[in-house]
Amino acid sequence: MRYRPEIDGLRTLAVMPVILFHAGLPGFGGGFVGVDVFFVISGFLITRILADDIDAGRYSLLEFYERRARRILPALFLVMALSFAAAWFLMLPRPFLDFARSQLAVAVFASNIEFWRQTGYFETLTVTKPLLHTWSLAVEEQFYIAFPLVLWALRGMRPGVRWLILLALAVLSLALAQRLSASDPDAAFYLPFGRAWELLAGALLALAPGGRPGVSRGVAQALSALGLGAIVLAITLFSHDTPTPSVWTALPVLGAVLVIGFADGQTLVGRLLSTRIMVGIGLISYSAYLFHQPLQAFARVHALDDPGPSVLAAVGLLALPLGWLSWRFVEQPFRNRHGAITPARLWLVCGVGTALLLGLGFWGHVTRGWPDRLPPEVVAAARAATERDDQVAACRFTEDDTPTQPVDRCLDPGRPLVALIGDSHAMMYAPALRAALAAQGAGLYQISRNGCLPLPGFAVPDTRNGAGSCDRHVRAVWTQLGTLDPDVVVVSARWTMALQGIGFDNGAGGVIADDGHHHVDLRDPGRPLDDPYRIAEVAAAMGDQLRQLLKRHRVVLIYPTPEAGWDVPLRAGKLLLRGGQIDRMTTTADRARQRNAAVTAVFDAIESPRLYRVRPIDLLCDTPLRGRCRTMQDGGALYVDDNHLSQAGAAVVLPEILRQIALATGRPADSLQ
Repeated sequence: MRYRPEIDGLRTLAVMPVILFHAGLPGFGGGFVGVDVFFVISGFLITRILADDIDAGRYSLLEFYERRARRILPALFLVMALSFAAAWFLMLPRPFLDFARSQLAVAVFASNIEFWRQTGYFETLTVTKPLLHTWSLAVEEQFYIAFPLVLWALRGMRPGVRWLILLALAVLSLALAQRLSASDPDAAFYLPFGRAWELLAGALLALAPGGRPGVSRGVAQALSALGLGAIVLAITLFSHDTPTPSVWTALPVLGAVLVIGFADGQTLVGRLLSTRIMVGIGLISYSAYLFHQPLQAFARVHALDDPGPSVLAAVGLLALPLGWLSWRFVEQPFRNRHGAITPARLWLVCGVGTALLLGLGFWGHVTRGWPDRLPPEVVAAARAATERDDQVAACRFTEDDTPTQPVDRCLDPGRPLVALIGDSHAMMYAPALRAALAAQGAGLYQISRNGCLPLPGFAVPDTRNGAGSCDRHVRAVWTQLGTLDPDVVVVSARWTMALQGIGFDNGAGGVIADDGHHHVDLRDPGRPLDDPYRIAEVAAAMGDQLRQLLKRHRVVLIYPTPEAGWDVPLRAGKLLLRGGQIDRMTTTADRARQRNAAVTAVFDAIESPRLYRVRPIDLLCDTPLRGRCRTMQDGGALYVDDNHLSQAGAAVVLPEILRQIALATGRPADSLQ
């Protein structure tokens, strides 16, 4: 097929918004649609090449994959090698562990599956993942494993029938994407089934019966301008809240189809996209795309606080000169099939590169982040971050496995029997509480679920956690409590976030973002967070439901845990690497008390002889420093992130929990200590 410079120009319109979107630059809230434009371009070009080969009788699957390897792998290996070197020097063990796992996935073009698997309540911010952008490469390669075979199978059919079959597949994929965007948005985003329609949109254009649409110059001008406008509109108006992929994504996808279908040297859009700068950036867009995410991610990893959009945009734009160097000295030599890189040498490079990715990634996984490369005090300060995996183990339940009967693996027999219910702020006490109770012959029944307030009657907006099933889960838990009849029920949750839903600023550079996913409501979870009626109704309902629980059981109620604001292990490790002092990582006690004042007032208003109270804020704040809350102790972090206690942090609160359990069960105060 003939070279079309306007398609390279369209690549520029795809890659630049992605770079600026990842920097957080205002005006590019929908810059992520650049990936959707890339999918359309790829679907069009690859299908056109495959169709031409089939029609000419020279179709070879081996040659197709050789071309893909020449195009994709050399630059990818370069960026992966540089990223590994940066991760070695800049990343603490837990982030390095995640990096190693993603490197393993990249090596087998499954990083989209790995990032889909990683998404969850405890997962670190995606903006600090250097290889996150490789999910789109994985989607493309997974598509191209199957698509050439489909096209070959349809080769004997009439063009119109073949086109209709592919159209049906595209519609089916779009319908699946629309459904998943509501029920499981992470799956919709990362997995190929909800993305195939975007690549098929380009394929359908390439296989359109009769070839490229023949229309008048005026119509071509209008349609290509409409397509360009649709892409720009999506870039400027879409945001994180736009379901993606979904029917909304059809706007940039159809825009790209119109530009490819109707823009040429005779149209204004075609001439604009064919300018030297647009074509130049488009030619290096693949390498620039590969470089931008590691550059911005490592800038965030290195900084103590977020660098800000301007700095990140400048860092991201360094991908352009680096992309040119990669294009000139890596991409071009490898893409020349008649040059020094013979097929044998290509496959040797691919084999060695893949083996290195797998080997280094596997060792980073086995060693849990290769901690030996760092000073011992840094490893000790950051160690708590690796405890997150332990806190979400056997007795965390999700939407698909909410138990209707007591689960044996979560029930440690013994008397007194203590039940622990709540969300992840209950899980964080479970390991230490289980060990302490077992040592005294007491039993623990733990049943907890991320993001679910342990009180019935509340709605949550977080579709990732099964928004409609939290209440069903809690009611099942309460039924089990009635069956088991524990001696005491320990209740813990992230109460303040559930009530207020807003982020937290510790006043010292630590900010917990307001993501709009963790508040609760009594009916419509879409009510504004600052709606005074919502807050008043939820607060009253919290008190009422706790009173209902007290009618059935003795309750040890754990008040809100003070949030740190920082990712404590991460910040401590960074400070030590810079020669800083971690003993100064304290926060203001007044801010913590003000943050939790509304929930504290609700709990204090509950009067019952069956209620026993634990106030973590009194144990973590004002001791030993007056007016300050601790985040570190003896060189170790008291938190695993910015709000969940580590084993060391839970150990600070545990004696008071055990004392209240002893009082509730009538045991001597020190019997469970």
